[in-house]
Amino acid sequence: MNVLIIITDKYPYGKGETYIEAERPYWGKFDSVYICPVLVRKEDKIRDTFKALPYETIVSTIDVKPGFFAAIKGVFGQIKIYDYFQEIYILKKTRRLSFKTVKYLFFMGILSNLRMKRIEKAIQPLLNNSIQKRLLYSYWMYEPAIVGTGLVDRLHCDRLISRVHRYDLYEELQKTGYLPFRKRVLKRLDRLYSISVDGQKYFSKNYGGKYDEKIAISRLGTIRKFDVYSGGKEEEIVIVSCSNLIPVKRVGLIIDALKSYDSPISWYHFGDGVLREELEDQVKTLPDTVHAHLMGFTVNDDIQKFYSEHYIDAFINVSESEGVPVSIMEAQSYGLPVIATDAGGSGELVHDGENGVLLAVDFNNVDLCKAIDEVVNKGKLYRDNAKETWITMSNAKSIYADFFDQELSNISK
Repeated sequence: MNVLIIITDKYPYGKGETYIEAERPYWGKFDSVYICPVLVRKEDKIRDTFKALPYETIVSTIDVKPGFFAAIKGVFGQIKIYDYFQEIYILKKTRRLSFKTVKYLFFMGILSNLRMKRIEKAIQPLLNNSIQKRLLYSYWMYEPAIVGTGLVDRLHCDRLISRVHRYDLYEELQKTGYLPFRKRVLKRLDRLYSISVDGQKYFSKNYGGKYDEKIAISRLGTIRKFDVYSGGKEEEIVIVSCSNLIPVKRVGLIIDALKSYDSPISWYHFGDGVLREELEDQVKTLPDTVHAHLMGFTVNDDIQKFYSEHYIDAFINVSESEGVPVSIMEAQSYGLPVIATDAGGSGELVHDGENGVLLAVDFNNVDLCKAIDEVVNKGKLYRDNAKETWITMSNAKSIYADFFDQELSNISK
């Protein structure tokens, strides 16, 4: 009997981690699947679109801020005093030792120990004593992976693996410039799957190649749910973007560039966030030739249906930092040329002059306007190449089937 225990941030609670849905159909290769979110709060609800399959069990536990005595107990557990001293040594060696980083270290250690105990207590009664091969799979190399290091032996798992994306990859993006217990996680993992070559290179450089044999590339993939649009081009240019409205996505830069664009153009943005009101005010300054549509939060099926039913000249992503954007993969599956900044692993999907335009991270308004003109003028070539890129690099059907077949083989050895 093969068992998959997957540790998430909150999935299937809340609205995030939507790209897990693309690989979920392939969890059915296992006889039983236990989904263990670690960051669920009392107010979080399971998303309406999630319906547990017969072989799936949600291990629901609530993450609470510990009181004083619970926190003291939480210092001791699977994460031990040795681990704290090892982290302090790393902080000192890398010149990041400060009251703030040490406080954060102990805070994360306490929370992780408490989470390990809580999840172990919830899942142990669900695991029967029959002969089982167990794969413990952390979807993120941060809180879930730290918890995984404490559960792998306690739950008698045969193998511990983790993905690594963006926020859980680049330490410099954290307010503290620090992610605790990285060395502990890397030592305990059997395999770390980076979703990009950029991520693999980052670890190799930061750890002097010490863990290179543990790190492999395993890209995310998407499922195209509708047919590719086969109608004619619209009279005006149509561009789309899709992201949370947060500072790192820099959606306001699209608005800035469109102010100086000299042809009629419609822009649709899918996504919501803390910058919504600010961007709505910014949109009011656009000329009459620009028709802007802030679509707000939109379920994935509706976004893909929009791509399927409209001729879209370009998909735009101007993020300051990225992993490998799933939004770009989805756009390419419908043959949309992509204009993106050369951030993180975006350049692994967007091949400048072939399926779109790759901009410098510090691009200007003229650069973006020229890029729009380029993809409009080279529409058919870029559209055909975009579809081919998705087929060869981002098709979930082949990516995830191979991924889980390989992991089943690994736990069976």
